Amino acid sequence: MDSKHPTFEQLIAPITRAEFFADYYGKKPLYVPGTEKKFSSTFGWKDFDAMLDEGSYWSNAQLSLVVNGKALKPEEYSIQDNSAKAAGAFRIDRGKLLDCLKQKPSMVLNYCQTQTPNIAMLTAALESVFRCYVEMHIIASWEDHKGFISHFDYNDVLIFQTEGVKTWNIYEGRYDEPLKGTKHDRDFSMPQADELKGGLLMQPQLSPGDFLYLPKGQFHDALAASEATLHLSYRLEHAVGMDYLKMISSHLHQLPEFCEPLPHFDDAAAHDAHIEKLILALSKLLHEPSAIAFATNYQKITSTQDAFPSFVLPSSNPITFFRVRHEALNKSKNDITGNTDVLDWLKHREFFSLNEFETAFSNSDNGAILTQLEAQQLIEKRL
Repeated sequence: MDSKHPTFEQLIAPITRAEFFADYYGKKPLYVPGTEKKFSSTFGWKDFDAMLDEGSYWSNAQLSLVVNGKALKPEEYSIQDNSAKAAGAFRIDRGKLLDCLKQKPSMVLNYCQTQTPNIAMLTAALESVFRCYVEMHIIASWEDHKGFISHFDYNDVLIFQTEGVKTWNIYEGRYDEPLKGTKHDRDFSMPQADELKGGLLMQPQLSPGDFLYLPKGQFHDALAASEATLHLSYRLEHAVGMDYLKMISSHLHQLPEFCEPLPHFDDAAAHDAHIEKLILALSKLLHEPSAIAFATNYQKITSTQDAFPSFVLPSSNPITFFRVRHEALNKSKNDITGNTDVLDWLKHREFFSLNEFETAFSNSDNGAILTQLEAQQLIEKRL
């Protein structure tokens, strides 16, 4: 796999993009066996060691140890660091961490979606495909030592196995639209979880190069089947309707109706009339084209927060990126630009920079080509 520009087709082959979104996405788990070299250039034990050796970076917020569903206390593997409260109250202590690893807990490195260039490129590709913010955790575990008990995730999860072998138990039970902090939270006891998870649906054994997709709410657990295992766990952080209301609420001060005090509740008629006025004002705002465009742009901006390169110092000019819209591209039978290489080049990318395009097609009228591609909605400029 080209680690610089991985495509979704390469990640899930032989399953096609169309098959994934039609048959699996948001519906049911998918296990795809791969070759050992498929993700070997993306991440491995040497990369993991190098990250851990950045000792001053890691705090208990970014590194956790878990044994049978319970997280070890930060004091067991870290030390108090009052001088670095902005990064976390505890700083990892290498000696303590090595001692804790003798218990063979699962080690979780959090928020690693941009930690290495290859990981960042994979993250950018996934953000381009799913058009949402993507969060990634790296999980190391040891043979016959369970880190997490049966549970579900709040988000769709993409698993890339890079080292060792791990057996996954995926259950028939699926929690409907889980949402943290609501009645759809996962705060229940182990007996409740065992009842809700149901029977075993599938039991894939992931080896290096294998891929696993789990829809949000799907009950599962896993256990290392080799001396040690390593996998990348990507979570798709889709915006929901509640996020939209939060965005709108931050602008309600612009409406006079929402700045006025509510009438006293003893005056029921005035109180009810005022509430009705608020409802009408909010409804009018929500129907404004600018409000809809605001939500769309917010989704676009937050879907590509930090995985894409931003700096080419000493220049202060921003890097221009484009997302490839593969659904539209696959329907295009002819090269509308008149350049027979352009569409084929696009099909091998989820995104590209303006500089990459100009380098690939140095003898073309690139401005006109890009304008035409955008007009045909085959590409989209990253905001």
